[in-house]
Amino acid sequence: MIRAMPEKWRRNPAPDPSVTKLADAASEAARAGQVRLMGVVTIDPLLKVEFHCAGDLDEVKRNLLIAGLTRLIQQVSE
Repeated sequence: MIRAMPEKWRRNPAPDPSVTKLADAASEAARAGQVRLMGVVTIDPLLKVEFHCAGDLDEVKRNLLIAGLTRLIQQVSE
C-alpha cells in the first residue's frame, strides 16, 4: 500500500520543534555520559516506522528499558 506524503509536510517540510528539542536533550545527555542505553522509535512523514536500540544492554537495563517503554505506551495511549 503506497501512502501519499501529507500535504502539509509537502508544502512546508519544517521540523517539529518538540521533536528537535527532545533529540537535542538526549544527545547532550549522551555526550555528558548520563545515558548508557537508548531506544528510539521514529515515524517519518510517509508513516514509515523505524526502531533502534544502542548502548550497554545487560539484563537489568533491558528490564528497565521495557518498563520505561511500557510507561511511554501508557502515556501515549491517554
